[in-house]
Amino acid sequence: MVPNRFLLGGDESTNGTDRASDNACSRRSYLRATGAAVAAGLTAGTASASAAGADGAPATGTSDEASSVIDIDYDRIDAPSDAYRVWNGNEASAAMGQHPTQSGSQSLSITVGSGNSWGTNAMYWLSEQGYGQPSEAYQRQRVSISDGWEMAPDDLCRFTAIGFNTEAGNAGSGGRGPPTGADGWSSVVCLANRGNPPAGTYGLATYTYHMDYHSGSGEIELTDAAIPIGEWVDLETYVRMNTYQNGRANSDGVIRYWLDGELAYEREDLRFTTTDAQAIEYLGPRVRYGGSEVAPAEQSIQYGDHRIVVGPAASDRAPSARRS
Repeated sequence: MVPNRFLLGGDESTNGTDRASDNACSRRSYLRATGAAVAAGLTAGTASASAAGADGAPATGTSDEASSVIDIDYDRIDAPSDAYRVWNGNEASAAMGQHPTQSGSQSLSITVGSGNSWGTNAMYWLSEQGYGQPSEAYQRQRVSISDGWEMAPDDLCRFTAIGFNTEAGNAGSGGRGPPTGADGWSSVVCLANRGNPPAGTYGLATYTYHMDYHSGSGEIELTDAAIPIGEWVDLETYVRMNTYQNGRANSDGVIRYWLDGELAYEREDLRFTTTDAQAIEYLGPRVRYGGSEVAPAEQSIQYGDHRIVVGPAASDRAPSARRS
């Protein structure tokens, strides 16, 4: 699917490897250093995989990267901050509530107030949880756009971060690009009131700060996919950092995502990084209109249980890989 490309004005605030041949990944319960992971409804598993650079070229990052599965059970957490880093915008807009999903009775809700641009970020901070900055990440989550959701013509609202890095710098968000390969990057899935989606739906768009889009803002790519209002859908995303050699980025970074198992977006020529000092720092729920755009009424997005796979095993979790 070839996306359409758009430019958006400034928006929000503020150890990699190549593919590996052994992508096996086990699961186990675990306790974080704080001893709170099980109480917070988190389980995880780990396995290591040996990395091999393509055609003998050095791969990004280290030569050995662990694969991990992280399951966040919303029925076992009391507050979003039990599992996520919650920051920016209105942090109180993220809350756990009784919004039944297929897998449980409780979901995460992020609300945007009338006339406001922000909900907030509620993202899983991989480095803080002991996973470093992996070069590959997959996530699966149930998502529901609230009944009566409204957007002005041409508006965008970000709602899921595929991958984000701000530790290396701020060139990957807030209209402060383009990134140079060592100062941040990001890619998010957006609701889009653009094009001609069917009645009762909004389009999906991808908003990415990468090295080859020479603008202060990221690149907007409108897809042909549409998400229904007031219904639960499955959203799956996958990102793989590009490889690099001698400080030069190769055009082989990958972003994909699927809506209810159908490929909505794919790109395999991206350049994000020139160093193993930055890879995937955090990902997950994020509700934010762009630029001067605001919500015309109070409205929310709900999220169901969240699974994250990091490391080489992430590529085996995508729908296309499961069907092959």
